[in-house]
Amino acid sequence: MLGAGTGISPMLRMIWFHIENADHEDLKKMRICLLWWVTTEDEAFIPPEEFRRIQKLLGHRFFIRVQFTRMSLEDLSQSQWARQAKHACKADNDPLSFQVATGRDMESAMKWCRQQFSKKDPSIPLSDKSVLGLICGPDVFVRDAYRTVKLHMLSINDRFLVL
Repeated sequence: MLGAGTGISPMLRMIWFHIENADHEDLKKMRICLLWWVTTEDEAFIPPEEFRRIQKLLGHRFFIRVQFTRMSLEDLSQSQWARQAKHACKADNDPLSFQVATGRDMESAMKWCRQQFSKKDPSIPLSDKSVLGLICGPDVFVRDAYRTVKLHMLSINDRFLVL
């Protein structure tokens, strides 16, 4: 799932549907990687605690990376949002499935997502047919995201829904 700004909203609704129907056979082995690009800490309207709550409910099947596109690494390291995220990861002893980064780089986000999938449960295959994607955000984000996914994630043909 790739969202920019408020484009995360439909993704969150789908994630909560997944949580509410977790006993459904088709959803038991599904893994979710949510990549969210947001400009600054002030624009990050979802607090880190909400993502950690989702991780607790979905366990090793949920990964989140938040990228702040208009913040430097130094500014991010001093931000309250990043401190809260880091504190939540330490409390849960799971810093790998929640990452905070800076910049617009989609390639590194895709590589991180693939690494999380292969590390946590290699018994679940990662093939073209097992990957579904959702992209939601401004037009330029959607175009760039779709192109990057095709290059770096998998050779996905028609398994993406653009919202």
